[in-house]
Order: sequence, then C-alpha cells, then structure tokens
Amino acid sequence: MQGHAEDRVGRVQLDCDLQLILTFPQVGKNVQPLAQIEDLIQQEVDAIIIWPTNGEAVIPAVRKAHSAGIPVIVTNSNIAEAGFDFVASFSGPDNIAQGSRSAEIMCDKFKEMGIEGEAQVVHITGQPGYTTAIERAKGFEDRLPEVCPDVTVIDTQPGDWNREKSQQVMEAFLVKYDDIDGVYAGDDNMGVGALNAAKAAGRDGIIFVGATNFSVGYEAMEAGEYWGWIYQSPVDDAEVAEANRPRAAQKEAQVTHAHVDVTERSAVQAMVAHTVETFGKLDVKFNNAGVNRPMNFLDVPKTTGLSS
Repeated sequence: MQGHAEDRVGRVQLDCDLQLILTFPQVGKNVQPLAQIEDLIQQEVDAIIIWPTNGEAVIPAVRKAHSAGIPVIVTNSNIAEAGFDFVASFSGPDNIAQGSRSAEIMCDKFKEMGIEGEAQVVHITGQPGYTTAIERAKGFEDRLPEVCPDVTVIDTQPGDWNREKSQQVMEAFLVKYDDIDGVYAGDDNMGVGALNAAKAAGRDGIIFVGATNFSVGYEAMEAGEYWGWIYQSPVDDAEVAEANRPRAAQKEAQVTHAHVDVTERSAVQAMVAHTVETFGKLDVKFNNAGVNRPMNFLDVPKTTGLSS
C-alpha cells in the first residue's frame, strides 16, 4: 500500500495545489497511528485519509479528528462499526465477502474433483488483530460449512502477510499432515509462500485460493499452480479515497456511507432508504457490476438479477 499511496500522491500533486503528509506506521503497532493522527490534528490539516490496521484501536483518534472538524476518509480496511459516525467516507472491499467467495470457489473445485465429502484444508491468516485478517478469516470459516459441509479445516496459523513466514507455516503443515487438499490464504503473497513450500516438498494436487490478488498470484495462476483469488485493488481504493477527499473537506458537505452485501436485495433497499433519509432524495444510483441479459435498463424486471 505504501507504494500505491506514494504513486497516487505524486499524480495528485501534479494535478492540483495540494500538500500531502504521509505516515506509515508498522503493522501491529496500534499506538503509532493514534499518535500520528493526533499530530495531524495539531497541524490542523484539512482532511485525513487512513488505512487502519486495527479497526477498534483507531476509533478514539478518529473521534478526536471528527470533534476537531477534520473529515476522516477510511480506505482499504474499515474501522469498527462503533466509529462509523466519525468518518466521512469509506473506500475498500467487503473483506467478509472476499473470504466467503473464496470458500465458494474452493468448494466448487473440490466438487469438480469429487472430493467435497472428504477434503481437508489448512488456513493461513494475516496479522493477528488486523481487522482485514479477522474479517477474511470469518467470511471463509462461516461460508465453507454452508457450501461444503463435509470439508474439514484441520489447522489455522498466521502468516502475518509475509511470504517467507507463510512458507515456513506451510512446511510445518506438510510435516504434520499427510493429507492436505486445499490451502486458503488471507492474500496471494501468503498463498504463494505456501505454494512454494508444497512444490519444494513435491506435494502436488493441492488447491490454493487467496482472498485478494497479488502479481505473484497472477503468475502462479498463469502457470496452472494456483486455483484462484478474489480481485481487489488497493490502487482503486486509494484513488476513490482521494476522489472523496475534496467533497469531504467542504465544511458544508454532507457525506454518508453504508456497508452493503449486494447479493441481498433487502440490504440494497436498506442502503437506498438510508441515503434518502440522510439527504432527502436520491438522484442517481450507479451499479458497477451485475449479470443480466442485454436490454434497456428501464425494462429490467425486478425478478431478474438483484434489481432493487
């Protein structure tokens, strides 16, 4: 993310008269971002964009920024629900949905192989305490028993978002378990670390799935060694966050956001109702994805797809 942020900052500074202050706390060091946000409040910045590693721990500092009249834009990893009222907007993935979809594509492959009644899976998570890691794990662990009830998760260990550590974790799994049919990793970096361990041990036929994509995941998939991942771009997250900043920084502006599972019609309807309640009306609703037959949008019946 640091590289993405620096690249985005360079482009933004070319486009407008804007001074940006970048801070990069260490993952797992919850005190650092709190102190950094408080320092930015003292500098009376116009807006703060954060990528929190711990959605609970950051709330007091976000509340202080909100009280000081400084809009906070959250990107990539959301803060905990208790802090929603203190943020201007959020840009990023639904981590639980990423984990859930990972379980589905792994289960689909097991069914294709005819092993959905006996497959054994190991799970490599991200940094303990990291909101994204917790949510991606929850999505997978909740969904897998629903779609493949006879598949067993035999072990779970943290890989800390690190390829080398994840390779070591997988090496230990391979020694401990004679039968491993699938590996779910919180991101492709860790997944490829596990893949490298399996290749070195000569353990073929294991299905690897990552909750989000890295370039190494692309390469492994192209080679036919990695089964799948769920697309999510931190570049897109950062660009949307920056696009939201000018509006959020306008003192008279009113901004809202909602956490929505777009596969649930009632959730989409609730989002629309929330927007209308907040602003008094809704002029435009844009859907950025969907599956449908080619037809005029106004002719699409409610029974088709997930029209709200």
